[in-house]
Amino acid sequence: MNESSDTFRRLRDRQLTWGLRGFATFGLIVLLVSLSRAFTTGWQPVMALDILMYLLVVCTALLGRRLPFSVRAGVVIGIGFVLSVTGLLTYGLVGMGLPSLFACCVLATMLFGSRAGSVSIGISALIVAVVGSLFVRGILALPFNPLTYVRSYTSWLAVLCGMAFVGGLIVLVLGTMNREIESLVDTLKRRNADLSDMVLQVRGEMAERARVEDERRTLDEKLQRAKRLEDVGTLAAGVAHDLNNILVGTVSYPDLLLTRLPSDSPLREPLETIRRSGVKAAAIVQDLLTLARRSVTTFEALNLNTVIADYFSSPEHERLKSFHPGLEVELKLDPELPNLSGSPVHLLKVVMNLVSNAAEAMPDGGRVVVSTSAGQTAPRAGSVERVEAGDYVILRVSDTGIGIPEGDLSKILEPFFTKKVMGHSGTGLGMAVVWGTVKDHRGYVDIESVVGKGTTFTLYFPRTAEEVAAVRGIEAAAKGTTKGESILIVDDVREQREIAAKMLAELGYSVETVASGEEAIAFVSERQVDLLIVDMYMEPGMDGLDTYREVLKLRPAQRAIITSGHAESQRVRKAQGLGAGAFVRKPFFMDTIAGAVRAELDRGISPRRRGPSPGPA
Repeated sequence: MNESSDTFRRLRDRQLTWGLRGFATFGLIVLLVSLSRAFTTGWQPVMALDILMYLLVVCTALLGRRLPFSVRAGVVIGIGFVLSVTGLLTYGLVGMGLPSLFACCVLATMLFGSRAGSVSIGISALIVAVVGSLFVRGILALPFNPLTYVRSYTSWLAVLCGMAFVGGLIVLVLGTMNREIESLVDTLKRRNADLSDMVLQVRGEMAERARVEDERRTLDEKLQRAKRLEDVGTLAAGVAHDLNNILVGTVSYPDLLLTRLPSDSPLREPLETIRRSGVKAAAIVQDLLTLARRSVTTFEALNLNTVIADYFSSPEHERLKSFHPGLEVELKLDPELPNLSGSPVHLLKVVMNLVSNAAEAMPDGGRVVVSTSAGQTAPRAGSVERVEAGDYVILRVSDTGIGIPEGDLSKILEPFFTKKVMGHSGTGLGMAVVWGTVKDHRGYVDIESVVGKGTTFTLYFPRTAEEVAAVRGIEAAAKGTTKGESILIVDDVREQREIAAKMLAELGYSVETVASGEEAIAFVSERQVDLLIVDMYMEPGMDGLDTYREVLKLRPAQRAIITSGHAESQRVRKAQGLGAGAFVRKPFFMDTIAGAVRAELDRGISPRRRGPSPGPA
């Protein structure tokens, strides 16, 4: 707005400057004509007025911008009216009075605006009316013969110069105005382009702010979900530890009793039922530990195709098919699939949960497609979380089921969230276990679902260049020959000590038990044992890591196995770093503990670390 006002001010100032120059030029011509007439017809008063006006115009033009704009403009318009009036009084209608009045009106409009132009028109009309009335009534008369005036060369010269001046003034004013208007239009165009750029920039900034706000909201939601999972996980970990201790009676004792009963004993069937119930309860405990993100700590190179094949040949899948006879499964496994680093047990549970969830989503039957592939993925935002760039082994499980409503996509992976009928299928932990396992494997989850058409779960696991190692199974190790080796069991829970001792005694080992780390150190200081079985978490007093450290000071080559109702932890790995063997999770199964003990006793003595022991976790 200010720029436009400055432009118009410059336009009026330029028009005024050119007007003064025009007046000075025209005035010189008028002056010369007046002087020539003075020598031919005699001196007249109007000639003195012309000379005075010319000098005034010349002085104003010379002073230029040193005079205020309004003063210069007033001088020009005033001189124009004076000359117009004298022209009318002297020459009447045959002179330049009327064109001069018209030029004054145009100039007043250009210099001062439409209001000044309107006033000038009113004054001009009044002047013409008064002078015309005086001539009509005979009060005024021309001092010369109009016919002689018309035939005079000087008269025509004066009229010609006047018309040229008036026409030139109009052309000059309008031309200047047009140029300034074009300049103003160009300025407005540039301004408009700048404003368009600013609008685009503001839109970009608004879009960026909206994106940042969406990311902040998404991060807040993820933070809240992570906090909920952490709270539930903390609770689950404590519950899992207590349940593992309780499950001794329903898992370990039936295992022990079944080894002592003949194959045709009527007690075998109820004991098998008790054991199966205990195994199911132990599986739920493992789900709780996975939910607590404290379960997957030991990784190995494996091929996901092998895990999938193991599941589809398992009794669990056969049982699922019996519940869902209309279920069709199609496998599309990449034969060139690279390996990944992970836990085969937990990945098998992931496959089982995804397939089971797909079957539950198709109560009237349908098709489940399980596919694997390898690919390099660019960073992208998924429906559940952002998938970072990397080389991945990709697992997809698709179904043609009822789909997941959009509002439930953000909740489907939360613990205990389920739309199933309570007590009929699942515990609400299946998808949360999938999420926890994928996160433990440093992977990502994406979900695509259309209500009424089906759902696709896509899991991304980082690939590894490691080869799958041939590992001797624990069951094979359990078949090793018992040589009556001595074993010391260290556990603060009496029931755990007793069942472990009975299992190992049943296998032919010589077993002793103590209730604390301090008792174990005292025992080892007096007697040597072939193997130490130490519970990692004992209260009060020393835990398993501190106990093993002190034992190594007395027996540097001491073999050991670590056990716990919790999942494998950092302190367990530190104990293994000192030389301990396998980690055995409670509750004890006969074949598991037998295999771990046999494998550790048959293992060659590994060098123990003689430097400083690792600090506390």
